[in-house]
Amino acid sequence: MIFGVYYHAVAFGEYGLFEDIIRLSTVFRMEAFFLVSGFFAALVAKKRTTSVFLKHRARSLLIPFCATLVLINPITIYLTLGFYNNLAFSSYSLGDAYTNLMSNRHGGPELHLWFLLVLMVYIILFIVFRPSVKSLAAWCDDNTNSPFIAPVAFAFLYASYMALFNFSTRAISYPRLVFPFVEDLPYFIVGALAAYSGTVLARTGKISLPLLAIGGFGFALSLFYRGPGWGTAWVFGRGLLSVCLVVILIWLFRTFFDRQTSLSRLMTNSIYTVYLFHPVFLISIVSVFGIRANDLGLVALLILATVVVALSVVFHIRVIQRIPALSFLFAGNFARLPVPTGDQ
Repeated sequence: MIFGVYYHAVAFGEYGLFEDIIRLSTVFRMEAFFLVSGFFAALVAKKRTTSVFLKHRARSLLIPFCATLVLINPITIYLTLGFYNNLAFSSYSLGDAYTNLMSNRHGGPELHLWFLLVLMVYIILFIVFRPSVKSLAAWCDDNTNSPFIAPVAFAFLYASYMALFNFSTRAISYPRLVFPFVEDLPYFIVGALAAYSGTVLARTGKISLPLLAIGGFGFALSLFYRGPGWGTAWVFGRGLLSVCLVVILIWLFRTFFDRQTSLSRLMTNSIYTVYLFHPVFLISIVSVFGIRANDLGLVALLILATVVVALSVVFHIRVIQRIPALSFLFAGNFARLPVPTGDQ
């Protein structure tokens, strides 16, 4: 999720190779997030009744979504119009800012919150199809040597799935959230399978030479091929590369970060606040200092993004955690009332 802060920050200008590297995170960043989300959703669902599980997920996803949509995003949208168009903030209204935003086919008032809506839909689908997920997990455990369980197989299946979707919808103008829904669903399913199947869990972060080879092939295909059907080929190559990078990322964390530290606990507790608030912190800071698009150099941009991460963490600790109303609105946490004792 931290990648998201730097990804949104590079939109402030043109940063060459660094921008390309950060934008490469779009190949694996949300995919890894939904894989982990699927795993923990299934893990929690095994320990709770369906009604309790759905209430908890709705509270933790939809309440922060609505609160940020209504209270925070309007500030971001208003300041963004002036920032990118070099306008005085008094020269336009909030309505003008929303009109400008919605004129973009891919723009929407939810901004960076789209993943909360998609995740909630995934969770509902998981509850509906949980028996099928369990059956597939059981099959995986009964066929541990099947090549269809290997990450290489998933890479080809996922890349083919995305290429078919791209090819079949080229002439269709579908709603903006359809593509991320389709793109990330397989990762959520694999994550849920890993919670029920030890075989899938063991192979999720298993690197092999064939996997690295097809990842390299996918990178070359998406970067260099410009022949017939290059659009579909680009999507296919991106799919191969995506699976390879997600597996590498899971392997890295299992190998080097498979333990809790004070820093990891701090970031885990505050990451929700970081992601919800970082856009408004980014645009507010540059607006206060009168910075406009393309004014920031690379070093200044890195400092800004890092400061915003730190500021969001401090805001979570000093404000969100200490004010029950804000903890409820932006984390979905209900304050526990003290239990009366004695004559009370």
